[in-house]
Amino acid sequence: MIWLLGSVALLVTAAATLCVLVDFLRRPRSNSLSLRNQLAIYGIQRCVGVFGAYQGRKMERDSRRFMEVQHALISTILRTGERTRYGRDHGLARMRSLSEFRARHPVTEYGHYAAYVQAVEAGEETAMFGDDEVYLFATSSGTTGSSKHLPMGRQQLRRIMRNIAPLMATTQAQYSGGAIAPVLVVTSRVKPSLSTSGKRICSLSPVLQESPLASLQSVTPPCVTEVETEWAACYLGLLFALAEPELHALFTSFIFVFLRLMDVLEEQWPRLLSELAAGRIEDHLSLPEPLLRRINEHLTPAPDRARELEPMFTQGFDRIIPRLWPRLRFLQAARSGLASDMYLTLARRYIGDLPVLDMAYCSSEAWLGISADPSAAEVPFTLTADSCLYEFLPVSHEGEHAQATSNPIPDGSDAGEGPNDSRLRRRGDASSVTRTHNVQEHNKETDDPRRTTTDRGESHDTADGGEDLRHRLLLANELRVGEDYELVVTTRSGLYRYRQGDVVRICRFHNRAPVVQLLYRTGTNLNIHGVNISGLALYSALRAAAERWPGRTLLEFGTAESALDGSRAGLPPHHLMFVELCGPRLTEAEAALLDTCLQSLSEGYALKRKEGAIGAIQLLQMEPGVFLKLRDNMAARGQAHWSQLKRLHILRRAEDVEFLMKHVLPPIE
Repeated sequence: MIWLLGSVALLVTAAATLCVLVDFLRRPRSNSLSLRNQLAIYGIQRCVGVFGAYQGRKMERDSRRFMEVQHALISTILRTGERTRYGRDHGLARMRSLSEFRARHPVTEYGHYAAYVQAVEAGEETAMFGDDEVYLFATSSGTTGSSKHLPMGRQQLRRIMRNIAPLMATTQAQYSGGAIAPVLVVTSRVKPSLSTSGKRICSLSPVLQESPLASLQSVTPPCVTEVETEWAACYLGLLFALAEPELHALFTSFIFVFLRLMDVLEEQWPRLLSELAAGRIEDHLSLPEPLLRRINEHLTPAPDRARELEPMFTQGFDRIIPRLWPRLRFLQAARSGLASDMYLTLARRYIGDLPVLDMAYCSSEAWLGISADPSAAEVPFTLTADSCLYEFLPVSHEGEHAQATSNPIPDGSDAGEGPNDSRLRRRGDASSVTRTHNVQEHNKETDDPRRTTTDRGESHDTADGGEDLRHRLLLANELRVGEDYELVVTTRSGLYRYRQGDVVRICRFHNRAPVVQLLYRTGTNLNIHGVNISGLALYSALRAAAERWPGRTLLEFGTAESALDGSRAGLPPHHLMFVELCGPRLTEAEAALLDTCLQSLSEGYALKRKEGAIGAIQLLQMEPGVFLKLRDNMAARGQAHWSQLKRLHILRRAEDVEFLMKHVLPPIE
């Protein structure tokens, strides 16, 4: 009997081994990877695939009982939080349920936590953490205001990696066919500062990109991540990637980082091919000599590959990516938010119809959701029930008519399963439909970060008694499809009813879980003489005007109030629109179209223009590449890593406006 059982076990083991071997051999594999690396990559892929399937089933279960999970989560957060100094100061022990928490706790912003964050940085972790230890302080990008330090616990980071990594790996495998092949990850290592207690203060984005799988598949050696600038990271990434004809995937943090990669490729391809053929880079990246030497040790001369690539560049850059790397299966890059359609259109010139995956919805505060369709033109994200408590502040709809940015809601079981599903009317071309988007937002540049502004323009202190906002927040089961909301979150890391800063649109519900589209960040309004115009309305007006500029392509833009330009003193207050275009310079008549389009989209703006209270928006065409220089300036002066910096569309600093004014092209009369 024992002999029989042993034989059966041996046969089962042999069969399982054979199945694994067959699966390994059937997968696309690159000869540029060693057999050892291939086996390691395969093993990790199988493990995360199994765990990803488990996480997917869990998310599906949670989506069916979304509010039940939310109630359980807030109970856990309150019980943990009551042991902290913040919890004692704000009476969390007296809040025993979600309803009590929502009735008693105010809506907050970052200034509400400043003293507690400082205490945690000094080593008093129990000021905000009850059952976790601080792993790092995540810095926000600072695009819409000053950079913030948000403490992140070790367990919280593990939870994010445990949940998000398997799901992302599973989706990537679906698009790549499970290939065991090299990839290019454009990033660089974080060089953090330290808090008083010795904890890292750094950007979260590069930390989340670190993984054993990426290090095994990456075409760049580890020493390349030691470079500090985006330009150097792009150049070196391209140099190593061009040597690899079997590149299978390309990863950048944002779609505009990919566009920066393409800028480097267009400008530097002769030098790249020269150094590829020589197997050595010269000292033109301002790298430390020891680092340059280590990088050169990983390069080998590839003159044949350089000769093979040269005709592809001389043919032009349309669809250059699939020509350089025929086996490339996808580009992964976040691309949601304001002007995402513009960036995707620009990227399509280089990638053709290659899928562009936007996998997850994550911020410095919390992991928020996973993409329901990562390759869609406008990416929807399914909110995850156990990540944080979600509340939603309705945005007002008065005075502006900004073009819709979402696609029609598709037919099917997912389109109308929400508790309050008021189905949007069927829309054809989204660009031909108008919506209102006047968000009377708080000003993130005020001296007191706790001050905020209501829809009536009245100011109150949300940290101490934001009753107006407190009773306007909605839960996930109270939302309406097609409506827009500002996201408010309560997290495991000590943030309670925190205005996270994103404005989202409810696309549909997946079971009971909201599926959202990220529209834009708060703090993107410009207010002149009481006319509050959102960044979305300004961008919509710009897009409408650009459609009437034949032979030009909109590459980048930024807006500001004229008060930031000292040379305009004495003129009626007005808006400034800085644009970078590909094509001939605009005539004065063409530039004036922007004012006409903005008046058609904003009733308040049109009224003030007729009254003469404000002047016409002035469009200023910029020298090529000036916005990239501005972004480099931002990276140099801030703590955020370059891979985390968003494109700066709303200018709040006089020094940024002054910089751009030095690079304005004169209009053609």
